[in-house]
Amino acid sequence: MSDQFWIKESEMRRPVAVLKIGGRIGVKQARELRSRCAMLRYDGYRHLILNMSEVTFIASSGVGALIVLSGEMRIKGGGMHLACVSQSVMRVIKLLNVDGFLTIEPDEETALSKSESK
Repeated sequence: MSDQFWIKESEMRRPVAVLKIGGRIGVKQARELRSRCAMLRYDGYRHLILNMSEVTFIASSGVGALIVLSGEMRIKGGGMHLACVSQSVMRVIKLLNVDGFLTIEPDEETALSKSESK
């Protein structure tokens, strides 16, 4: 796994967008992620799934961006699911005590089925 941040569109079926992300998420990368997701909302996507299986590190600014994104998706009448969250990233989410604000699924398939049923 690389520490270089990246975003890839995985499955795009309006109104659900699945993005795979990887590397380290700090301030700059959190801004990039929010910008990319703003474009998706503008294009009519209301449900967002972030496959985080290859995220190697997340700073508090990255966790903050996830919370903001979740709220922005809810405002659009949708939601956001995190899938395949690594133990190290989950530790940060729990340490910051925000796991109750984020919808976290064990895998992408579960997140997809829950998004598509709404």
